[in-house]
Amino acid sequence: MAQEDLDDYKQDTRTGKVASETLDWFQPLPSDIANAEAAATAGVKDEGHVNYVEALEAYEARPDIEDLAHRRARDFPVDFDDAAFMREVDGGVGSGA
Repeated sequence: MAQEDLDDYKQDTRTGKVASETLDWFQPLPSDIANAEAAATAGVKDEGHVNYVEALEAYEARPDIEDLAHRRARDFPVDFDDAAFMREVDGGVGSGA
């Protein structure tokens, strides 16, 4: 296939525009640019990871959240006593709600 054929193939027959002209209007949103800059400043790859450690610590500090040691013992108990906290009224976690 000749290059001319490929160029014609890329052209929209309804508008006569090629793809780069059709998508010319598409630009990143200002919030996307700001989020990318915040991620670069924080030294992380994705803006969702900015302040991740602080958010995780705040989450773990909540009284209604099961700590990792209890979760592992509940999901993968090594022996009967590892999961004894589940048989308690309060469960040893949070407010007992």
